[in-house]
Amino acid sequence: MNKKNLLIIIGAVIVVVIAVWAIFFRDKNIPLVSIIPEKIAEIAQKIEEQPVVENAITTVKKTAKIGAYSELTPAVIEEIGGQEVVNTLVKKYEQAIKDLTASIEAYGKSGNKEELKPKVLLFVNASNQAFYLRKYDEAIKYLQDVFQYYAKSDIALINLAHIYERQGKYQEAIDTYLKFYQDYATQSFYDLDIMQDYISLGMREKVAEYYANYKKAGYSNEAIEQYLNNN
Repeated sequence: MNKKNLLIIIGAVIVVVIAVWAIFFRDKNIPLVSIIPEKIAEIAQKIEEQPVVENAITTVKKTAKIGAYSELTPAVIEEIGGQEVVNTLVKKYEQAIKDLTASIEAYGKSGNKEELKPKVLLFVNASNQAFYLRKYDEAIKYLQDVFQYYAKSDIALINLAHIYERQGKYQEAIDTYLKFYQDYATQSFYDLDIMQDYISLGMREKVAEYYANYKKAGYSNEAIEQYLNNN
């Protein structure tokens, strides 16, 4: 327990002790000063003896960008690799947010000088660290923020699509892959991902449409063909 909370509790105890003294001890000529120190010491000792609960988030300094860690349930901590791994990831996450925040602030203070524009990789790193801690909505936000500073970014778009897939938001993932195709005037790079997303959505006709073009480009995929033949 920190000093601030301890002082609040001690203050409350003093008020209670004064009230008790006024009711029970004043008529018995027992001075108030003989009661207060004893009670304060007793309460303080009990507070110090209480066990301190430590977990992955107690050491993280809360900032505007760092939210609660409700995602870190015991099951998730085990899935990630245990408490020690989570503690390391939390530290990396905190540092990534600090680095990004500092860069954004420096850019603003400079009057938005082009050479001080926050680097895309700072947003990507913040997103990755949030993703590792299962903070998917926050991870998405950092990638979306890239486009407040840059007209396009391939790594931001592809990472964004992958997070949407992890969330089961397959249409959003498809739309993001198509945005990549549009921005970079290319095709086929992520057709397999798009087809897998359409399979997850149960949209066989779209899978067949994409696979036809995929084969025209000289590619094939046994799993996709098996899906089309069986559905």
